[in-house]
Amino acid sequence: MPLNTAALNALPRELASHGSAVNNTVRQLAGAVGTAVIVTIYSTQLTHAMKVSTTSPLATAAGETYFYLFILACITFVLAWFTPKPKKVEIQVS
Repeated sequence: MPLNTAALNALPRELASHGSAVNNTVRQLAGAVGTAVIVTIYSTQLTHAMKVSTTSPLATAAGETYFYLFILACITFVLAWFTPKPKKVEIQVS
């Protein structure tokens, strides 16, 4: 929520409705793509676990999927850590 508020506050008032629409659209698309990626990884791992004939292919596939998602989260965290911070603008009152 703070990120959404900061993003919308950066827009001029007349563009706030457009910014909100774009924000909601991107959020929906990112959720759909994220879900598709997770299901694809899980399906691939489950197919592999069933071919290898482990005792519990569902648990094996879920564990490996969570591992890949953890790696993705770590990469995202590192990228976010090195994202440049915006410069503070001082407003002078006269």
